[in-house]
Amino acid sequence: MDVLAKLDEELRLRKDYTLEQKKRYLYLRTCQMFSYDSRYHYCTYPFLGKKAEKIKKEILENRINLKEVSNFNVVCKNYSEDVYSVLLKELLDTDSEIARGGVILT
Repeated sequence: MDVLAKLDEELRLRKDYTLEQKKRYLYLRTCQMFSYDSRYHYCTYPFLGKKAEKIKKEILENRINLKEVSNFNVVCKNYSEDVYSVLLKELLDTDSEIARGGVILT
């Protein structure tokens, strides 16, 4: 699914929205589309052993291409870096900062 094109089309219908309203719309709409990858939660259980680290790494390193989304499962890292911040830049030409562990990434 081309999420970028779909949301661009939806924003065109909301041309009277302010920039802040568009940001909020994108956030709420993407929260409808994407879901928390619950596999990440289970990576903390010791019974998975070495598999846990492999699964955790796979989830964290998953890159999302908004033009070709087939898996809508994300964790905060993927969502903030590959979804929301990209949409802000591509659709609204707005820069964003991602704070992770007390460090702000721009």
